[in-house]
Amino acid sequence: MSHTECLAIGLSKSARVGWIATAGLMAALAATIFASPNWRNSAAVGQVVPMSGWISVRILTPDGKAAKGFAGIVFDGKSRESELVETQINNGQISVDLSLHAGYPRATLVAFERGYGLTFKRVWPVEHPVEELHLAKETTLTGIIKTPGLKPAAGVVVVPKLLTMGDWGASSMEFLMVPKDLQQLFSSGTDSSGRFHMPGLPAGANVDIEVEDPKFASLGTYDNRTGLSSGPQTTVGTIVMHSASAFEGRVTQNGKAVAGVHIGAQANQNPQHVPNKGLWGEAVTDSNGRFHMGKLQAGAYNVIADVQDDFDSGFTAVAHEDVSLSEGQIKTGIDFELILGAIVKGKVTGPDGLPVAGVGIGIYGPAHPQSSAWVQTAFTGPDGRYQLRVPGGKQYVYLYSAPARADDQTITVQNGKSTSVDFQMK
Repeated sequence: MSHTECLAIGLSKSARVGWIATAGLMAALAATIFASPNWRNSAAVGQVVPMSGWISVRILTPDGKAAKGFAGIVFDGKSRESELVETQINNGQISVDLSLHAGYPRATLVAFERGYGLTFKRVWPVEHPVEELHLAKETTLTGIIKTPGLKPAAGVVVVPKLLTMGDWGASSMEFLMVPKDLQQLFSSGTDSSGRFHMPGLPAGANVDIEVEDPKFASLGTYDNRTGLSSGPQTTVGTIVMHSASAFEGRVTQNGKAVAGVHIGAQANQNPQHVPNKGLWGEAVTDSNGRFHMGKLQAGAYNVIADVQDDFDSGFTAVAHEDVSLSEGQIKTGIDFELILGAIVKGKVTGPDGLPVAGVGIGIYGPAHPQSSAWVQTAFTGPDGRYQLRVPGGKQYVYLYSAPARADDQTITVQNGKSTSVDFQMK
């Protein structure tokens, strides 16, 4: 069966993946974004514009011929869900009604034809409509995986997790390899010598890979980025794995177990620690309220209960800040108690005093410590008002997406009470 035929099978129906497949990389990408003062005051980022209208894109080979492979649109950014929808290429053309997926804020076109590299292009939001996409040349990534004991890691699966084009930063294009159907099409098992061969990647791009074996720690998002050559093969140096560490804990409310709570861990960015390497982990509590978060690298983490969306902002929880893990360690007792906490609310107005809708509010505090990049957020409504639920304590509140600046504010709130924090843009 050809690679193209495999792709047809893999994309034969819409596929949905949860937050577990995407949040780790998204948060690692956000680490550089949220930390940037310029990003916080950008009017273009974070404002939600409903997806609408048809797109019609001509997909061509590098020499200008009509592509004959398969294409799909990856819709993502809605809560913890992504969706891949296949669309057939007809005479080198695809047409998709984005309005059918208006609940998603982002859409990326992916295209593949045997003999070429997987190609991607953001189609929403964009400044100008995308009308043409040229398939990339193909390169095969090869390398050797070794165990912590420096023996060949035979029989493990290596998958691509993230593709980027251009220099890392605002000018780059990035594509998370989700859902799993698509990712697995480019996966490779290692042979007896620990070597893998991963064909179908776009020449000239950058790729982050992952070894899918629970015994080994995740490779992270920053320290395994490989620049793919413009030739038919790219060889990466030997990758030595580390033994996986883990967090375990329980989430309760009034002493009773709470299932379905998403727990995230992100690198603590205290300067005394080793620089952030994209450390991240995620888990979901089971019917007993317990979670096991594995495949973690050794390092210092902030561990957070992400309840803002799941529980309709009705509860909050204090995070565990600066928790250290050694290699191979399973650290237990990372527990959370859901509480009502306090309410931070307010209104955002423009220089003219009128309310401004669609402004992003960010808040760091006990639920989302400022020593990591994961920030709690809300957007103002048509009346310019917003509301956030947080545990009592010191909070740092700011506008991270607005057409003009406003002074950041630091406040202290008490559980069971509401505190107003208004912003007037200058």
